[in-house]
Amino acid sequence: MPDDLDGRLEAAADAGQRANGVARAALIVAATALAVGILGLGLPVNLP
Repeated sequence: MPDDLDGRLEAAADAGQRANGVARAALIVAATALAVGILGLGLPVNLP
């Protein structure tokens, strides 16, 4: 019984770390897109 609980706790911790990594990646992508948008508005250059 305790082994089963340990396995479930480890699986939950792994899932939490994975979700944390995905959230961090999404945050980085959003911040990069925001920075590119600000730079794009600040530089009046029409790129082809």
